[in-house]
Amino acid sequence: MTKFITNCTLFIWFVLAAVSCQKTSSGGFVPDPPTQQGDTVWFPNDTVVPITASIDKPASIDSFNCISDDDGSKIIIGDSVSITFPSGGCMTTPTYSPTSTITSKNAKINATILVLTSKGDVIRHKIPTTSNGNLINFGAYVDIKLTYKKNPVYWNAALSKQIQIKVKTKDKYPLQPMQYFMFQPDTTNSKDTFWLPVKGHSQVSPTYVGSGLSNSPNNGYLFTSSKIGWFGCANLLAPSPFTTRVNAFLPINFTNKNTVVYAIFNDTKTVVRLKSNPAGKSYGATGIPIGLNITLVSISEINGQYFWGTSGTITASSSDPISIIPYSVTDISVIDQNLRKL
Repeated sequence: MTKFITNCTLFIWFVLAAVSCQKTSSGGFVPDPPTQQGDTVWFPNDTVVPITASIDKPASIDSFNCISDDDGSKIIIGDSVSITFPSGGCMTTPTYSPTSTITSKNAKINATILVLTSKGDVIRHKIPTTSNGNLINFGAYVDIKLTYKKNPVYWNAALSKQIQIKVKTKDKYPLQPMQYFMFQPDTTNSKDTFWLPVKGHSQVSPTYVGSGLSNSPNNGYLFTSSKIGWFGCANLLAPSPFTTRVNAFLPINFTNKNTVVYAIFNDTKTVVRLKSNPAGKSYGATGIPIGLNITLVSISEINGQYFWGTSGTITASSSDPISIIPYSVTDISVIDQNLRKL
């Protein structure tokens, strides 16, 4: 009888211990690996699921006078962005004509402005850091949309004065000038977009952005642009004669229906999306320079539950597969916090 009671006591103890391991930790996530259940079927083609859409960086909305008595109208966003629009550059049609120019001094132009300055920002908005197949180290990306009476407004690129933009970045002390890039939409159905350098355009210079002294250390970049829409500043990474393919595998219920994976370069502002490979049930990216330190990050949403995964720092050296075991987080705000740290 004593032996039976002892065995029952041990059984109850093991059950309680097992249950306690399933409790959510105080750190905001459940550390136990997710169960191998649920939908394990992949979409037949590479897919970018909009998991982070609800935590996209919000655009700033403001307005300015198209015709001004001084050199231009300025929009200031906190202490991090300043944009000056020269007087008389707004048009109602994409091509210039005297009748398309907005000339009323009372015309208030609405501006929607989005500025991306971190690796987390480009992951949220699925904006890559590639240029015609080449990797780039970016400084800042800017998107400007203008409307007047709810209709699109275009910019007169022939205007003698250009739009001037100052952007503060997360770079501690930006030192090097960067090239001016324009955004190139995807035309190959690869679901990726890329950037093209604009030949003959002046370089984007490091500058101080804020209300401090003029001799304060550089903390951002000074753009000039004759166009609106997406543009940015970046430099091409030095080409490497030796590159590799990075391959990542996740548990079977993490598929291209619910997961995105990125390679984040530790020493530059460079982010590469690992495309899904439905046939191999894996994710991969080619052209990664050998010897560079990178971190793989996965973001998933399965049945309303969010997951974050990371490989930790690895050195790109071969095509050997890398395993990522995502863990569940309390809600998408944890994903938001993790992206802010990148």
